[in-house]
Amino acid sequence: MDNEKSVLDALALKGLNAIFNRSGYYYGYHNRNKMKSDMLALMSNESLHPYFDTLKDEASLTAISRVLSEQETFSEYWRDRFLELSELDNIRGSVHSLLRDDAKHIQFGISLNDGLDDYALFQILHERAASYAYIPKVYIESVNSLCESNSLAFKIFADTELFGRTKSSLKPAFRGFLYSKYISSGFLTEKTARKIRSESSYEASLKGVQALINSEDKYDNHNDLLLKFSDSRHEEVLAELARSLPIWLLSSLLGTESQYVKGIIEHRMNEQ
Repeated sequence: MDNEKSVLDALALKGLNAIFNRSGYYYGYHNRNKMKSDMLALMSNESLHPYFDTLKDEASLTAISRVLSEQETFSEYWRDRFLELSELDNIRGSVHSLLRDDAKHIQFGISLNDGLDDYALFQILHERAASYAYIPKVYIESVNSLCESNSLAFKIFADTELFGRTKSSLKPAFRGFLYSKYISSGFLTEKTARKIRSESSYEASLKGVQALINSEDKYDNHNDLLLKFSDSRHEEVLAELARSLPIWLLSSLLGTESQYVKGIIEHRMNEQ
């Protein structure tokens, strides 16, 4: 009897692996709906849960998470399975996969975890992402969530990392992105505006100016903050100001030696 059960167990596991690990099958145009229906039927069968407990490979969990993400409700069994994946230790061990967008099953677990500490998650991601040549999507989502749930924690981080006494080691793209979130969150002061104005990277400084231009409703002294950038050494920043400043403030840019910026100013003046 035990031997018969072990054979049935082996067959069940082989069948589940065949279904949930068939690369590309789920997204095939003709097979998608049937595959989804078959998967849901299997996943709702409680007698198969012991077998599902053994499915821990990324491909299977990713396929399952994609099906569940399209459902309005699903069982506590599956909620618990994916909440477990969103524990900080598991995230830390899978951080590179997360940053490469190769861990959809963990991202799904994170989306279910209302109790997850957004700042702790951000710290884990930031520690690794800072060395990347691009800003990963999951990092952007993490910063956005942190700014919504605990903007003070984000401000403290930014004040230290971006505006502290020690020069930030972050790449320009990251500095620019974090400047834009800092500014759009309403935290910019004349002091931090001057620091962004003095940025060595035009890319980072420009991101800050663009965020400030789009955050007029956040600042009573919006024009004063914009004018802090009027003596920027970056032509790209001055050009953005020339396109966006109120017409009566364009005179603040007339000292520039850039013919390109002067051309933008002249064009705007002629439109009046």
